[in-house]
Amino acid sequence: MKNTVVLMIVVVAVATIVAVFSAVSCSEHTDKEHVRDMVLAENPGLKGILELYQEDSLKYEAALFLIDNMGYYQGADSGELNSMYKAYEIFSTGRYTYRQALDSAAKLCGKPKNVKDIVWKADVDMDPGFLVSNIEWAFKV
Repeated sequence: MKNTVVLMIVVVAVATIVAVFSAVSCSEHTDKEHVRDMVLAENPGLKGILELYQEDSLKYEAALFLIDNMGYYQGADSGELNSMYKAYEIFSTGRYTYRQALDSAAKLCGKPKNVKDIVWKADVDMDPGFLVSNIEWAFKV
């Protein structure tokens, strides 16, 4: 009797785990397809990338990965960041402290004016040619 109860508990636990994993994997797949459809609708030029790489499975998968994740990211697209980029460039040489790099960048590019002036651009708006160029370079490297 005791073994039967334990066996029933194990069977129910395994069935529950299988059901949960099935539900998660199905919903994840559906969400990914939903995001992909939204991204491709917003930037139809990205469909051309998938057509371009249809015969190359690795590049096709790379393009799919990038397209599937575009809906979640954005980047700064503003001249207000030039001094910060320059500061990182100077600091990366290892010859200057971070404060010295910031001061040098401010002299070269001017001080950043206001963080509120930074323009954010969704990755969905990315030029398909830029994406193709970067995929090609990634595979060359």
